[in-house]
Amino acid sequence: MSSGHDDYSTTITRASVDISLSSTDAKQIKNGTQWSKKIFRKYLNKISAREEGHVIDYIVRKDDDDPSIFDTHEMTAGPNGLVYFSQQLHNRVGYLNTGGKVRFLDMPDGSGPHGIEFDKNGRLFITLEFQDKLAEINPIDGTILQEFNVAFSDPSVEGVVGPHGLDIDDKGRLWYTGKSSDTIGYYDIINNEHKNFSLETRSSFAPNFTNGIDFAGGAAGPIYIKLDKSGTPWFVNLGTNEIGKIDEDENIKLYEITDFNMNDNSRPINIFEGPNDFIWTTVEGDDSTDSSENPIREGGIAQFDPVSEKFTNSYTQTRDKGAGGSTGHSANSVWFQYQEKALVELNIDEDGRRFQTTYDLPDIGTRVMHRITKGPDGNMWFTSLNQDAIGVLSTKTQAIPVFSFQDQKKDQQYLSALPDELTKLQSKPERYRDQEALFLSSTKNAQSKPTKRFTNELTGETIWTIDAEKVSVMKKSDNFTFEGRDFRVYPDANSVDGLVPVFEVIDIDSGVRTYSTDESVLADLSCCTYPTIVWYAEPLTL
Repeated sequence: MSSGHDDYSTTITRASVDISLSSTDAKQIKNGTQWSKKIFRKYLNKISAREEGHVIDYIVRKDDDDPSIFDTHEMTAGPNGLVYFSQQLHNRVGYLNTGGKVRFLDMPDGSGPHGIEFDKNGRLFITLEFQDKLAEINPIDGTILQEFNVAFSDPSVEGVVGPHGLDIDDKGRLWYTGKSSDTIGYYDIINNEHKNFSLETRSSFAPNFTNGIDFAGGAAGPIYIKLDKSGTPWFVNLGTNEIGKIDEDENIKLYEITDFNMNDNSRPINIFEGPNDFIWTTVEGDDSTDSSENPIREGGIAQFDPVSEKFTNSYTQTRDKGAGGSTGHSANSVWFQYQEKALVELNIDEDGRRFQTTYDLPDIGTRVMHRITKGPDGNMWFTSLNQDAIGVLSTKTQAIPVFSFQDQKKDQQYLSALPDELTKLQSKPERYRDQEALFLSSTKNAQSKPTKRFTNELTGETIWTIDAEKVSVMKKSDNFTFEGRDFRVYPDANSVDGLVPVFEVIDIDSGVRTYSTDESVLADLSCCTYPTIVWYAEPLTL
């Protein structure tokens, strides 16, 4: 076990265990795997066996990639149970399912895709930084559905914008950071309106005709943007030791990062809203001096109070330069990346950090980790851009995402949790619609029970139950075929904190069952029985 440490006395350091590294030739997602008792049990057992801190690195490269280019940058977890990433210098984006299979989606040559995010309706948007455009793409095949030009009115005079970071508000506005131009902007896709805001530093260097940041000219270099739950956009300036926001009157407000004792600039790289409505920013650190001369250069993570407009806690990390950050699946969890070798989970209360746990990572070469996000499987996913790798670290909240699909041909509800099968269903939107993330089912424990799956031979219906009497009756009947055990759920709402009920209705004429966590939706179905609770499960949150 390696001996990681930081400046907090109760830090727990854990070595990664049972590490595996995927093939550098990652397999493409194709038609998926047929659901079967054997396959599902193998998958469930594989997931259940992963201990907290277990790491898998998936190499996401093509055989014909330029051997000198490694560039896996941004990432986001989709509402469809897939984890998306951008590879700017490869001119592509891609996604992995929770089983680790990857599909690459090529973007136009020279477009430089970077920021990547879903809106509240499940539509996928990206920034095409090298073309000064934003775009909506099909989340399964990568087809560009529409483009939005965010260039200056006269680029030959004003230079490039460089849309880099991306987030989307509930009003349909695509917020971006103009990395190369010191601007923040949004494109309102509902009203077809574009607006941008210039930082004061723009006047010191503009115009800029490259896609870099003119640090020598005094550029701030806004690189990342994230909205809080009220819809306020927050961003970081890599070059000027600041975080900022656009207030409700569309004015820019900037705040200097304090308490890191850096040489001139802490290089903030990430920002997000965490527990108790605080804003968190991660800092890379001042890399201008040797660590032995300036041992606190490596960066860290800071807590900002948006009410008092002050930094209330700053936590210097002393193992390496800082990288990305994110909330975790637990309500009191905040995650931080070192650029190399480790991830850190901070346990947070209303006063700040209570303690933190450091997870060492396997040695796959120089990682240069960049982003981290909570995945659809209850684990933490992260990029290692210098290896073209996507990593996943198993947490104590790991579980199996279960999704429902409406089969339009049979007019039946279809539930699935098997990664390959989910991908197969998603690739056929003409047949399967209204995908819904019902819940995150538990892995094996003393409180949970496996659902038993049957096929009604008369109607073709698929039935899930945990009721022992129903199981016994259906096994004895010639009208039902037992297919196997599937995802695990809870019979009792008091088994675990935060469980949600899953409701079932039965079509009076056909006997077909439909499931949902929204009782009101099912109650409006005149064709069916009144909704009843069939089990409880952990909610799926992204």
